[in-house]
Amino acid sequence: MKIFITAIIFLLSLYADISLRKFTSFLSVNPDFFLLFLYFTALYQGKWKGIIYGFLGGFFLDLYTPSTLGLRTLLYTSVGYFLETNQNKFYRYKTGSILLLFLITFFVHLILLLFSGGGIFFVIKSIFSVVLVKSIYTTLIGIIIVIFIKKGKDAI
Repeated sequence: MKIFITAIIFLLSLYADISLRKFTSFLSVNPDFFLLFLYFTALYQGKWKGIIYGFLGGFFLDLYTPSTLGLRTLLYTSVGYFLETNQNKFYRYKTGSILLLFLITFFVHLILLLFSGGGIFFVIKSIFSVVLVKSIYTTLIGIIIVIFIKKGKDAI
């Protein structure tokens, strides 16, 4: 049952990243719903799930945006691997650990920006107007998710 629910959330996160962009946009930037899913799946479930979901999600998102074909697959698989191998080093139920989500989101979207083919001025402008805002937006949603997870853990 847990695998089924995780698979449904996986599909919903991909759907949100692809189809709900105009509804979740803030300052012309959208949160990275799939990265949120990957972060929490790899940290809380582990056992190769972060790597598998990172690869599959990156592959499907690469198909949607062929300009970065293969890059998202590599980045999300690497993030899943990193989170799984270091999951015991982070206290997952502490809101402060969400700083890791910010750093991961910033890193992933900085790499995507650097491979987008824009000039140096475009890259510098986009770091502050897109990458930073997207990282903050994704992290704020992550904080809300951690609060709900923490409340659910305390209720049990």
